[in-house]
Amino acid sequence: MLNTDVPTLPLLPLDRGVVSGVAFNLVKNAIEACHSGSTVLVSATLDSDDIFHVSVEDDGPGMSAEVLARCQDLFFTTKSHGSGVGLALCKQIADSSGGRLDIASVPGAGTKVTLSVPIHSRVSLPPSEPR
Repeated sequence: MLNTDVPTLPLLPLDRGVVSGVAFNLVKNAIEACHSGSTVLVSATLDSDDIFHVSVEDDGPGMSAEVLARCQDLFFTTKSHGSGVGLALCKQIADSSGGRLDIASVPGAGTKVTLSVPIHSRVSLPPSEPR
């Protein structure tokens, strides 16, 4: 089941394509990690420090400490058909925006991934590539 908790937010100076791409990748990862009957929650907030947060949380199997330590490494994957590029790219986007990509995971209890991006900084998200 996919649930959302996204309040009405003001117009934010973010590249919609980039934010959508990150959110899509995080949701896809969560769905692929979960079993039938699991729940994935997508949430977004703008905090008082003008930091935009988008989180994807699941109640799936979670990651071991070893996988958690390497999951943002380029080309690291636990999927039989994965490329190992998704989370590495999300981390690169977070870093280049002056933000963070935080991942918390507990084996047997699920995973939460949060992209946090400062809104009023001199650094902004890179523009999405033309399609």
